[in-house]
Amino acid sequence: LQSRLRHYGDELYPFYFDEELQSIHLRQELNDWHYFYLQLLISSALRYCPRSRRHELTGPFEEISYAIFKCLMPDGWVVHQFGKDKSSRYEGHLYDKLSLLAQDVWGKLDTKRSHFNERDRGDGGLDLVAWHPMSDDRNLVPMAFAQCGCTAEEFGMKMLEASPGKLALHLKVGYEWASYYFMPQSMLTNDGKDWLKYSDFARAIVVDRFRIIKIAKQYEINVREIMKSETIQEALETSFY
Repeated sequence: LQSRLRHYGDELYPFYFDEELQSIHLRQELNDWHYFYLQLLISSALRYCPRSRRHELTGPFEEISYAIFKCLMPDGWVVHQFGKDKSSRYEGHLYDKLSLLAQDVWGKLDTKRSHFNERDRGDGGLDLVAWHPMSDDRNLVPMAFAQCGCTAEEFGMKMLEASPGKLALHLKVGYEWASYYFMPQSMLTNDGKDWLKYSDFARAIVVDRFRIIKIAKQYEINVREIMKSETIQEALETSFY
């Protein structure tokens, strides 16, 4: 915890320690970045939340990931949410969503509607999608797909959800896409030079809590717009007051 204060700094880290380092306290004066940190911290504790309320944590985290994903994509890229509850472009049955995505990236969906459960309106492991249209109607375009996961266990398998290893059997494109995985956990080692639990990682570009906050700060994102303040306040009143 002391190393996190060192790496995040007073402006971003919402806690402080007593002189003997025996106890941790919430700061009396909290800025927007402190609240943003708390939002990610709460999402990382998904397993402690009742299942009926988990969407209150996963939904805002996907919104945060979407904001960061847009920052990471170069100018001219098209970026959309694909998740089942958030997308305004990809709606309906999963087969229809993937078919439209295949058209968007000048590819082909090599499967049948009958291969899917007739009630499957999910996201197929995709939360965020991006590509550059390259100014014409030919294939061979750059693409990036992302999965957002709040789970603290078995995240290695979740990292593969948006990868060609899972989807390329059915989604045929001319060029394999880059895979991203967003997670609210802070996977920074104490010295700040490596990943925690790196042996559990799968092949994906990982964007953890540290990267999310630092990137949001770098691009001057208005974090008030992507936080769920009522959830944070409820947690504060339950835990600290």
